[in-house]
Amino acid sequence: MACGGAGEGQAGGVRGRIAAIAGTAGLVLVGCSAGDTDDGEVTLADPFSFALVDEVVSGPNCPDEYLSAPEGSECFALSEQIDVHTVRGIELGKSVNADGAATDETVVQIELLPETAEEFAELTETASVSDLGRIALLVDGAVISAPTVMERIDQGTLSISGWDESEARAFVDSARR
Repeated sequence: MACGGAGEGQAGGVRGRIAAIAGTAGLVLVGCSAGDTDDGEVTLADPFSFALVDEVVSGPNCPDEYLSAPEGSECFALSEQIDVHTVRGIELGKSVNADGAATDETVVQIELLPETAEEFAELTETASVSDLGRIALLVDGAVISAPTVMERIDQGTLSISGWDESEARAFVDSARR
């Protein structure tokens, strides 16, 4: 699987970028056009969720029903949520520059199953036209990131950047256990 980056041990070219999301805590989520896919599925040991952010208030003391950002500076009221238990693929990769050359930036590449990809596309479309324009990535009910969505992400192939390699590896390893 290559999504705007090169997977570990593989060369990768630039795929068409569908949308970019500028995230809190430096995380960025990018949608990519579909490339060759593997028909296998990965059942996640540590499933994650994407949820629409309805309201943001300053932290660190979050009101009831709100979830804290990882650094505690924001609190989120969430609504519509997609739970992801199985994906077509999840792996570490390297970002690529405009010339198609791999960079030193580590990315997490996720390829959603078609039914989840459609739900995700609808969620990102809803977020992109909302006042806040944000979705949250949650693991075990905790917000990992809450990036701003610029536009609908249709293809279900995502590249998340902004983590150092150990954070990205921990996320992938935790999901795959």
